[in-house]
Amino acid sequence: MESDLNKLLLRQLKRHFGRTEGLPDELSDFLSDISDTYKSNDEDIKLLQHSLDLSSQELRDAYLKQKQDADGRKEIIEKIQAAISALNSAADERSIDSGEIDTDLLFGSLIQLIEQRKQMEISLKENEFYLREILDSQEVGVIIIDVETSEISFINRKGADLFGAEKDEIIGQKCHDFICPTPCGDCKLLNLKETLVSGEKVLMNRKGEHIPVLKSIVHSTFNNRKCLVESFVDITERKKAEADIIKSKEEAEAANYAKSEFLANMSHEIRTPLNGVIGFSDLLMKTELNSTQLQYMQTVYHSANSLLDLLNDILDFSKIEAGKLELNPEKTDLIELYEQISDMMRFKAHEKGLELLLNIPAGLPRFIHTDSVRLRQILVNLLGNALKFTDNGEVEFSIEFTDADDSTGESSFQFSVRDTGIGIPKDKQHRIFESFSQADTTTTRKYGGTGLGLAISARLVEMMGSTLQLESSVGSGSRFFFSMKAMAEHGDPLIGSDVRKIRDVLVVDDNEKNRLIISRMLESQQIRCDLAANGNEALEMIGDDRHYDVIIMDYHMPGMNGLDTVRAIRKKLDQTVVQQPVIFLHTSSDNEEIRKESQRLGIRQAMVKPVKMTQLFSALTQVNETDFREKTDNTLNASGRKPSVHHDRYRILIVEDNRTNMILARAIISRLLPESEIVQASNGAEAVEQYRLNRPDFVFMDIQMPVMNGYDATRSIRDLETPGGKRCPIIALTAGTVKGEEARCIEAGMDDYISKPVVEETINRVLKVWLTEVSDITYKNSGMPPGSETDHFNRNELIERLDGDEELLSELITVSSEAYPDLLNDLKTAYSQKHFMEVKLVAHSIKGSARSICCHELADIATRIELMHGTDDEALEVLITELESEVNTLITEFDKYK
Repeated sequence: MESDLNKLLLRQLKRHFGRTEGLPDELSDFLSDISDTYKSNDEDIKLLQHSLDLSSQELRDAYLKQKQDADGRKEIIEKIQAAISALNSAADERSIDSGEIDTDLLFGSLIQLIEQRKQMEISLKENEFYLREILDSQEVGVIIIDVETSEISFINRKGADLFGAEKDEIIGQKCHDFICPTPCGDCKLLNLKETLVSGEKVLMNRKGEHIPVLKSIVHSTFNNRKCLVESFVDITERKKAEADIIKSKEEAEAANYAKSEFLANMSHEIRTPLNGVIGFSDLLMKTELNSTQLQYMQTVYHSANSLLDLLNDILDFSKIEAGKLELNPEKTDLIELYEQISDMMRFKAHEKGLELLLNIPAGLPRFIHTDSVRLRQILVNLLGNALKFTDNGEVEFSIEFTDADDSTGESSFQFSVRDTGIGIPKDKQHRIFESFSQADTTTTRKYGGTGLGLAISARLVEMMGSTLQLESSVGSGSRFFFSMKAMAEHGDPLIGSDVRKIRDVLVVDDNEKNRLIISRMLESQQIRCDLAANGNEALEMIGDDRHYDVIIMDYHMPGMNGLDTVRAIRKKLDQTVVQQPVIFLHTSSDNEEIRKESQRLGIRQAMVKPVKMTQLFSALTQVNETDFREKTDNTLNASGRKPSVHHDRYRILIVEDNRTNMILARAIISRLLPESEIVQASNGAEAVEQYRLNRPDFVFMDIQMPVMNGYDATRSIRDLETPGGKRCPIIALTAGTVKGEEARCIEAGMDDYISKPVVEETINRVLKVWLTEVSDITYKNSGMPPGSETDHFNRNELIERLDGDEELLSELITVSSEAYPDLLNDLKTAYSQKHFMEVKLVAHSIKGSARSICCHELADIATRIELMHGTDDEALEVLITELESEVNTLITEFDKYK
């Protein structure tokens, strides 16, 4: 009802009664009658003017008509009275009696309502004017389209400018003719059949120009008619800016790609001659040189290695900056990683006279899932810096851990390197993590370095989800550390059960921290230990009534060194070697005279510091029992009758496209295997052909070569091999700069890999491992080993090696009879649990011991198990069955000689 009322009347009603809603139904009739009253009043005025010219009859008729109208007005007034009474009643006011309504008053009120309506219309026109002005001042084009007629009923100034026309030219135009050409009546928006969304569009103005706009459309009502309100924002400048940004991004990516390509090419070009410098200087240092020449060559060698380290740092930094360096998490032996790093750095520590401490807590999970290569890189850099900036005292390399979180299953690890070096001022500590920065220029001049190492380490730590932190005090040293969470596995114990036979140990070391580290290792195995800070304290603690199963003795101590202390203990107690075992601690820089003196004193075991957990417990295990493999090896070395693989004639294929690297590899192999025949190939295709023609015993394979790379060449060579026959060891020569390169080598069928630069020690290590495998497999394929009586156990060959020592032979047979069933069980357990790496390790152990006591068939089967790549369950199961059968055969064979 309210929507049909005059707005001025509504306002009057609201003023009189306080509201316009919730009124009685009679109000509808009242409002209709009011409208009739307006009309009747107009007609009365016209009729009175006209009546002056009418005839009397007409006057009579007019009178009758007026009387009828008056009666009608009376009826209307009565209705008004009833309506007002109803309104008052609804407002809880008294009812209006007849006679209370004055017609003149009522008409006056109506006239007032009319005036209010006129004022409202004027106000609305003013508001519409202001609205138009506001819209015209905006930088957004606005168009209003009548839904029914499709005509443009309004456009603001900006909209007209966008279309390139005047407003008067646009208003009244059909939208499908002017804005977006479509057949009339086919606009889904006008038909209200399409959901309205905002988006980027291209607007074509009357000049044919294309203008990118951000367009939005909404449904609305304008002058009581349904309409569409469209707005346009000119985004030409934004599009230009976006295009500029895209162009700049593409140019930056192209420049970055070009930089990466340049670095990769330059790396290869620099690395290739560097490999030659390092390799040949290493060879030259092994020739007869006087002291000056040796000093010069050592300088060349170390300078070339420093340049190679710098090159690797620049490449890593470039990869990080370009966002191309990715982490490759894998199962990593944490204890092995720490011990390998300490082995790498101990010579540098001993060279400077520093104590290197390896602090690994008892119970540390053996395996952690992380990127082992990058974790190693971080720790080596931190440890290298600590050794570089420390002139006196010690460097501690430690790790702490917290058990796995029940919710995530991840353990927390904190890696730490602490030194007693020069320290870093607090106001300069933030600078050392910046690229190409060190604490100050004095540090750079004195210690050298590029300032990239810590920056790279900090970025790598961030990629692992942590932060590299620093605690430092000038003159007292520094501590770098970071924490990370990772999945961890405890794995199989590294410590044998034999160590439990040790109950009391005396640790003699002047370094308090080292004493505590060793004592914690021992206490983790319930071994009681006493600690002495020097030789005098040790002598005071030892007496007739105080016996120790083992004494762990450091060599470098003030006053009385380790050897003097051992002599004093022997003299004081009048003991033999057997009665008081000693494990001797020394550094890698100690001379040969010290080692010989320790042997004269009957010291059975020696360990190079820092003390490693596996090394310590291995030494303790061997204190009271002789390992049969070591005993055999020592006996063979003493007799001089152990055949050396390095004096056999082998055919070696070297595949290398770089002439310098080829000459270097030939020179090294010729030194190590003077009787060998060397075959050359300069690319993968030549390598396959040379293998087909010459069937070499051993292959060194470069990876990046023209015509055919090393991966494809290896696959082709494997295809040429006879199934089940001789497998030729193929060793990759890798640059070591490409992620996953080693894994790709193994996947392609290679057996091992060497990272360039190639030096004699690396080649020697590989030859020692793999050329013996060649011999073993060759024995298998040729029927029986040279001079053997049986494939299973060649007693005659072994007794010849032992110089006819029947007692030692009997001992070896007894130990082997007990060891092989246990090793077989370990192998089967590892296989059943799908621990294939453990399978390879046990097979390697069986192979080594079998070779030592001339069990060639067993060594051959173990070798084939160790050489298996992948997890071919069926093939592996067949080999394990063969191994079990061979072990049973050997046990029977051994029983004949007991």
